Amino acid sequence: MAKKKGEDLQIDRALLNVIAPMDIEVKRNELNIGDNCGRIFGITKYPQNVQYGWLGRVANISNVIGCISFRPIDSTAFVDALSANTMRNQMLEETAKSPLEQSRAKKAAEDSEKTMVQIDQYGETVGILSVALMPVGSEHNIESIIKRTTSSCAYMKLHLRSLANLQLEGFKQISPFYRINADVENVIGRIAPLSTIMGG
Repeated sequence: MAKKKGEDLQIDRALLNVIAPMDIEVKRNELNIGDNCGRIFGITKYPQNVQYGWLGRVANISNVIGCISFRPIDSTAFVDALSANTMRNQMLEETAKSPLEQSRAKKAAEDSEKTMVQIDQYGETVGILSVALMPVGSEHNIESIIKRTTSSCAYMKLHLRSLANLQLEGFKQISPFYRINADVENVIGRIAPLSTIMGG
């Protein structure tokens, strides 16, 4: 006896809600996507030196959907800015009054010079790094998920910023069926060498 088409198919409601939610409600600082709530954040500040695997730890925060994008740029202007920054920090080192200011300026000058050599002499690719994160949960546990996400990023010395008034654009950036949003990239995009991401 032949089965009718679709007779033994089970509908996966959770998957259906993710792919095609019932509704999307956009507020100033949060999104309601079907039965789930979320808030879009962007990483706006990174530590001076990152550890190997840092990006993997960001991508594996539980109950968080993320988007990591890297857009290569022309490194000529960046190398010129690094050169000027190195000279400025060397001058600050010489004129600093306290030992703390002097050591900070010296470290900044050394780091700028090291990055400049890496880009100029070894052809390191430089680009704009954008990391957008969206903690997702129910109305009852979304605040605890957001707190856990911000504390995880703070532990890694990353600064998160809520994308106020850009929640829909941030959601589009995170979604696999949209391109990088220029407004979101202007807020969260930071210049970084490719080795920072490849080692992440």
